[in-house]
Amino acid sequence: MNLNTFFSVLAAALLSVPCAAETTSLELVLDCSASMWNKLEDGRYRIDGARQALSSFVTTTPDTPDLHVGLRIYGSRVHFSKDGACEDSVLVVPMEGFNRKAIQCPLPARYD
Repeated sequence: MNLNTFFSVLAAALLSVPCAAETTSLELVLDCSASMWNKLEDGRYRIDGARQALSSFVTTTPDTPDLHVGLRIYGSRVHFSKDGACEDSVLVVPMEGFNRKAIQCPLPARYD
């Protein structure tokens, strides 16, 4: 199953469960570590596939007042060879509503 299909199925599953005013909170984690700059079999970088899947999720998930979606980015600030790389995680969009624009914002540039 590719990432686009996975996120589409996840969105459908989350939104098809009937809930009586229950809030659904979802934290998306985008891996921006060095391994994401490896190429896939089709020649794209892994990060490009992940960004495409994230974009697909954001554009196909229907608006629901009880849905709260946040975005955490992993591996974008500390080089993989440095201390603290495994703890390099930052919540860039809190789980308060579904701020599509903030979730689709440009990702940090690759570190040197």
